[in-house]
Formats: sequence, C-alpha cells, structure tokens
Amino acid sequence: MTHQEYEVLIDKAIKNAPDWLKTDLEQIAAKEKVDLRISYVISELHQKYTFNVQHIIAAMGLMTSEWTVTSRHRLNYIDNNIDLIQHMIKRINE
Repeated sequence: MTHQEYEVLIDKAIKNAPDWLKTDLEQIAAKEKVDLRISYVISELHQKYTFNVQHIIAAMGLMTSEWTVTSRHRLNYIDNNIDLIQHMIKRINE
C-alpha cells in the first residue's frame, strides 16, 4: 500500500467515524487549547464513559438503562480504534 492509498484510507475512516466521537474530540480540543496527546484524549474519553453518576441514575430508574449499554459500546469502540483516534487528533492539531 502506497502512502497516498494510506491517506485515502485514513480520510475515509475519519469521514465514517461516529458523530459522538467527533463531537467528543472537538469538545476536548476546545477545552484544552493546546496540542492534544493521545494518552490525554483516551483518558478523557474513558473518564466520560466509565462508571459514573449517569450509571447510578440509570440503575435507579430515573433514566433509561440505555446509557449503560451505550457507554459500554462506546468504550469498546474507543479501545478498538485508538489508531483512528490518533489520526483524528493529528488532524485537529493541524
């Protein structure tokens, strides 16, 4: 695979990335105002979707239990696509 083909593949992957991930990365970038590092971004994403108050509220029945499933799926997506997130961060920093 040539470098140009690789860049096309990255562009397509970023274009097809979930909207929630794009929004989360933009929010993290807006909050920090400096060049982002992958370790910091992954930490922020994990903190957002790991066990927190929203899980407790959902368990009490005050919110739908859908949040627990959604957060689990998002954490799985984050863990399986760290390379994609790194390229998205690179584009944000440019």
